[in-house]
Amino acid sequence: MERAPTVGRAFFPLDEELALLPGTLAPRQQSHLVQLGSWMPFRHASRMLRELLAVHVSPETARRLCEDVGHQVEEQQTAEAHQPWKEEDDGREKAFCKNLSHTR
Repeated sequence: MERAPTVGRAFFPLDEELALLPGTLAPRQQSHLVQLGSWMPFRHASRMLRELLAVHVSPETARRLCEDVGHQVEEQQTAEAHQPWKEEDDGREKAFCKNLSHTR
């Protein structure tokens, strides 16, 4: 019997409809890993994800994902910083304040 020819990368429309992100982690798992990785070393974050959700990722995967999300957030904040102020319905300008209560 002949082997079937190798195919290229597949496209799954349901992945797009469900807003699944690239990789093996579901969006909520990625979010949890990024939150953990922003609070503790990546090796601890990957261990916590395994203990809490039975999801196995390497510390390197945690680092890569956290850095990717960090770059996306930085790009978004930079773009927002260069946009003009928006006016509220009553004509007042809307100012964005950063909560600095956690700093000393």
